[in-house]
Amino acid sequence: MAMCIGSSVAELVSAYPTAGGMYFVTKHVVPKEQVPIFAWIQGWCNLLGQTAGVSSVAYTVSQMLLAAASMNSNLDDDGNYSFKPTALQTVLLSIALLCIMGIICSLTTKSLHRIILWFAPINILASIGICIALLVLTPNKQSAHWVFTNVTDGSGWHSKAFSFLLGFIAVAWTMTDYDGTTHMSEETHDAAVRGPVAIQTAVVVSGAFGWMLTVTMCFCITDLEAVLKSPTGLPAAQIFLDAGGKTGGTIMWSFAVLVQFFTGCSAMLADTRMAYAFARDDALPFSK
Repeated sequence: MAMCIGSSVAELVSAYPTAGGMYFVTKHVVPKEQVPIFAWIQGWCNLLGQTAGVSSVAYTVSQMLLAAASMNSNLDDDGNYSFKPTALQTVLLSIALLCIMGIICSLTTKSLHRIILWFAPINILASIGICIALLVLTPNKQSAHWVFTNVTDGSGWHSKAFSFLLGFIAVAWTMTDYDGTTHMSEETHDAAVRGPVAIQTAVVVSGAFGWMLTVTMCFCITDLEAVLKSPTGLPAAQIFLDAGGKTGGTIMWSFAVLVQFFTGCSAMLADTRMAYAFARDDALPFSK
């Protein structure tokens, strides 16, 4: 499904490579008299959705950083860490991260190009390295039968089918922003060709490595209840901690944090370029 959506967006990008993205494409794919309302709806949904997406990534990075701080604090007799982040600390750190991402996204196109060149290799190599390390370091791994056939109903609705569907929420959050590349079209050479290729490549690579990471982490869940009730606040952090201990877990976790931070920067790049294009067409308040 992700590939179908990505291919459809790639086709539109090849025909109309512009920073406006899908709201601009609306002009060419709906009846003329309906263009204003559909472009308005598409534009605002895109802008608000991307802004919410960037905020959610920053919030996640904040949680991951604070989980790392918990991992490296002292553990008391009750199994709780001496450092336990509050909601206020998480939000304030998220705001700080958004400011840092904003500064990075304000750099020149040439500077951004140098930074982004490092993102893909770090992402891919870190994913492979983490998978290998987790599988090697985790002593008591789950069976393949449990990983591929077991469904744990944690929905509260007493329905394994519903819980199975809930599992796709994480996929929907990850496999999204297909038109993110579109918004960089005006800063990309030969965007009509490179844009669609980038979109389809991203879907394939993200899907493959995402599946690999998900399966690896499922194998490395030694105690599901303990992982879900992790004192770090994040089940994924507990899996890393169980596998590599405080030092090894923190090293692996730091790469995951770095990749997530770069993801936030990429998402903000698309969001800011879309906002620029939307304002350029006088669609945002105070555009002039």
